[in-house]
Amino acid sequence: MTKAWKTRNIYLTLAIVLAFLSHGGTSSAQPRALPQINKQIDKSANTQQTVKLTGSIHPLAQKQYDQGEMDSSQPMNNVIVLFKRPAEKEATLQKFLNDAHTQGSSNYHKWLTPEQFGEQYGPSDADVQKVQAWLQSKG
Repeated sequence: MTKAWKTRNIYLTLAIVLAFLSHGGTSSAQPRALPQINKQIDKSANTQQTVKLTGSIHPLAQKQYDQGEMDSSQPMNNVIVLFKRPAEKEATLQKFLNDAHTQGSSNYHKWLTPEQFGEQYGPSDADVQKVQAWLQSKG
């Protein structure tokens, strides 16, 4: 398997995980993130669960840059996993950000700590643990 192909498979797999996260909503009144992954991550390469995310493939992940097969023991450093917020939670975040910058708003200059931001607008700990366990199972 070529390095570019492995990279493509990782992006596709992450797209599947992100698709699971993007389905279903949570109440914007909930102070803590609720789990969004409600199915087991399918270990097969079932294309029916694959979702193409526009702009998700790095520009260097092209055949012309392929350097051949990569040793399977080679660690993958600096992997970034992005979780997509449900639309309702994203709208709530955008409203909060707008209010925090609007004079006269009750939330004007009321900033959140990183912990508060994560609890209110980030993925649930359960979802992060599921994705982490799945990635570790893949080496």
